[in-house]
Amino acid sequence: ESLTDTAFLDVARAQSGEGAMELVLSFLQSEVRAFTPGHAQALDAMAAAGLRFALEEITNLDMDFGALKHLGFEFVKLDAPVFLEGLPAAGGDVPASDICRHLADFGLTVIVGRIEDDWLLARILGFGVQYGKGTLFGGPTHVPADVLAEQAAA
Repeated sequence: ESLTDTAFLDVARAQSGEGAMELVLSFLQSEVRAFTPGHAQALDAMAAAGLRFALEEITNLDMDFGALKHLGFEFVKLDAPVFLEGLPAAGGDVPASDICRHLADFGLTVIVGRIEDDWLLARILGFGVQYGKGTLFGGPTHVPADVLAEQAAA
């Protein structure tokens, strides 16, 4: 929806520049496969406004990642189990040991999610992953009611 919301793009443009909030929008691989030239134009405008993009819920590496980088994609998010199993690609399966290198060739950075324990973290770091998220780093927390009340009053 953000791709077609001109008000969202106006806010992004107003926030761009030095000291701007860094915002990364995530898109499912299945959604990106269905992008039209109009979507590409919208991404180009958002990238020009300083937004960056992430590809998530990857099922295979059979995509034009160079074109995605050109559109403003910076990150590829993979869940730990998917990352460790490796991913199919046009030329055959890419094992976990090569996924980071494969995507880095296109200027993309891997973020591995669902890291739930130290053993999994150690295994993933051994493959060159620089960014991770998961319950090992802390679970979700509730926003205190007084904070919500302050924001509503503002």
